[in-house]
Amino acid sequence: MESIIWMKSILESVKLIKDLLENKSDNKNDDKSTAIFEQIKSFENELFLLKHDIEIKQQEDFNDIQLKLKKLFNYHGVEDNLICQFITNIIDKDFTIPISRRTDLVLIFDKLTEEHIDKLVEVFGINKGWIYSQDNLYPYKDYYRKIESLITFILEKSKVEKLEGFAFKTGNFNYLEENNYQPLYIFIRTPITTIYRKTIYRYYPIQTDWKWNYRETRYQIKSLFNIFETPNCYIDFNGRTVTMDELNFISSTNNCPDVILRDKVQNTWYPYDYATKIENNSEAIELDEIQNIIDYMEKHGYKTPLASAYADL
Repeated sequence: MESIIWMKSILESVKLIKDLLENKSDNKNDDKSTAIFEQIKSFENELFLLKHDIEIKQQEDFNDIQLKLKKLFNYHGVEDNLICQFITNIIDKDFTIPISRRTDLVLIFDKLTEEHIDKLVEVFGINKGWIYSQDNLYPYKDYYRKIESLITFILEKSKVEKLEGFAFKTGNFNYLEENNYQPLYIFIRTPITTIYRKTIYRYYPIQTDWKWNYRETRYQIKSLFNIFETPNCYIDFNGRTVTMDELNFISSTNNCPDVILRDKVQNTWYPYDYATKIENNSEAIELDEIQNIIDYMEKHGYKTPLASAYADL
C-alpha cells in the first residue's frame, strides 16, 4: 500500500511541475516548451498506468469481504491512508498497527474481528449483509405518505446527532407543469468524526418517490420544508441540483452519495423558498400554494410531533 501513497505523491509533483511550466512559459507554442510538455504528459500517463496496475495487484490480495470493507470506507470518504486512523478513533481505540504498516490494508483487515465489523455496520448505518454480498448497502426507509413518521425520525435522531438534510432535484420546479416529470430525493447525513480536517459522515437515505409535478407528494414535500423552515436544533435542509444520472445513483440503496455531495459543495437552491410566506422570506416562490400547504399540514396533524418535541425541551 505504501507504493500507492508514493505513486500519488509523484503524480501530484508531476502536476505541480506541469502547472508551473504552464504559468512560467511566455510562449507555450515554441518547440522547447512543446517538447517539455509532451515529455511530462507521457511520464504522467505512464505513472497512471503503473498506479492502476499496482492497485489491481493489491486488490487481488483481498478476499471478497476485505474488498467490500475497502469499498465501504472509500464510499464514505475514508481514503486508504485514513482507514487505520478511523478504526482507532471510532471502532477500537486499542486497535494497533505499526506506523510503517498503516497503509497495509490486508494486514488491517486481517485484524478486524466480527465485533469490529458489527461496530462498523452501526457507525455507517448500513446493512451487514452488504459486506457479505447478501443485501443492499443501506436499509430501506420508506416515508411515502408517512411524513409524520419522517418528522418523528428527524426529531428523534436530532436528540443525539447533528443532522443535515439535502434535497436533490434535476431541474427547475414548476408546480403548474403537472405533465413535466420533476423528481425530488432526500438524504440526511450526520458527522461521525473528523480526521486531518476531513469530516466523515453517516448517511440516511429517505425513499419517498416524491414528484414535484404530483400535487399530493408536492404538498408533503412543502409541508416538511415548512415545518423545518428555519435553521434550528433539529435539521437544516440544503438544495442541490444534479443530473438525472446522479439522481439515479444517489436514490439507489446500493450507493453512497458522499462523492456527489462533496463535489457539489454549494447550495444551488433553497428548499425553504418553496414553503414560506413572502412576509417571512423575500425570496419565497410559488406563493399561491402556501396557504394550501398550511391547511394541509393542519388537516394531517404534521406539526403534532414538533409540538411534542418543543414541550419536552
